[in-house]
Amino acid sequence: VIMALVLSTSPRHIDSLAVSEEGVIALAASSLTGDVWDGELILLRPAVRGADCARPVYHDLTRSVTEAGNGAVAWVSASVVASGDDSGDVALWHVPATSPELSESPAADGEKAAAGWLPFAMYSEHEAAVSGLAVAAAGQRIVSASLDGSAKVWCGGLQSAAAHTLVHVAADAWCDVQVLGVGWCDAAAAQCVVSVADDGVARLWDLRAASPLARSSACLRAPITCVATTAEEHTQLLGLQCGRVCVLDWRSSPEEMQEQQLSTVAVRAVTPQRSASSPIGVAYDDGAVRVLGADLSVLASVEGHTDTVCALSWLGGDCTEIITGGAEQRLLRHEI
Repeated sequence: VIMALVLSTSPRHIDSLAVSEEGVIALAASSLTGDVWDGELILLRPAVRGADCARPVYHDLTRSVTEAGNGAVAWVSASVVASGDDSGDVALWHVPATSPELSESPAADGEKAAAGWLPFAMYSEHEAAVSGLAVAAAGQRIVSASLDGSAKVWCGGLQSAAAHTLVHVAADAWCDVQVLGVGWCDAAAAQCVVSVADDGVARLWDLRAASPLARSSACLRAPITCVATTAEEHTQLLGLQCGRVCVLDWRSSPEEMQEQQLSTVAVRAVTPQRSASSPIGVAYDDGAVRVLGADLSVLASVEGHTDTVCALSWLGGDCTEIITGGAEQRLLRHEI
C-alpha cells in the first residue's frame, strides 16, 4: 500500500467525505472554537495528470466556513452537493465551475462568515445533529439521519418541508435513540430506506405507505454506527460499535447474516460495494483501515492513521485507490 498526503484540514477534523463521478472530493469538517463547534465544507478537484506525474494533485475548488460543525456530506448530482451539520440543518450547494474568492469576516456576534459560496436551499426540521445523508432517484430524493432519533426524506430542490419523517421508537420509553446512519435499499426507485441506530436495530422503511412504518427490523445486540449499500438491492453492509462488520439481507433472517469481527473497537465507516466481487473498505476508531473481500476476508491493511478514521471512499471505479480522513485532520490517499 502506497500512501500520500492529499490535504491537511487543521484545525478541523474530517467527519465525512464523498467523491463524485468526476473525481471531485467533498469534505465535511468540524472544529471546536471556544465553547462551540464551527465547521467547513471543502471541495477538491483533481488536476489533469501530466505524463511526468504518476499521482494526481488536488486543488481547492471552493470552501465555506460554517457556523456549525459538519457531520455528513453527499453528492446529489455533478453540480450539487448536500451537507448536514451539528445544528440539524441539511443544506444544498451549487458546485462552482471556478474557485471563488473566499474571505472570512467576523459577524456582529463574533461568528465567522464566508463570502463567495453559500447554500441555495436549507432544510431545518431536525432537532439535533445530522449524522448521515444518502441520495437516490438521480438526486430527486435525499434522506438524512439525525441524533434526534429520526430520519427525514426530502425532495431534492427548494422545497423546505420533509416529505416523510421516520421515527425510531425505543424499546424502553426512558431511553433515547440516536439514528447514526441511513441509506437507500433501492437507489433508482427510492421507495425503501434503511436506517440504523445506537439501540442496535436496523430498520427497513417502505415509503409507498401514506404513513411509513418500519416494514422490517433486525436487532444486532450492539449499536450500529454506519450503513452502506451493496451490489444487491436488498442487502446492506453494517458497521457496529463492537467492531463487527455484517452483511444484512432483508430477505433472510438475522440468524443467517454474514459477519466478521476483525477488531474490538468501533467501526466508523464502510464503503459501498460497487459490484458483487468488488472489495469493501472499513474504517475503525483506532485509526485502522482494512480492505475486505466480498466474503469479508481481509485483503489488505492500510496504515497511516493513529487516531479515529471517520470517513473513507474509493477513488475511481477499479477500487485500487482509497481516500481516508478523520480526527488527525489529514486527508490521505492510498494505492492498494
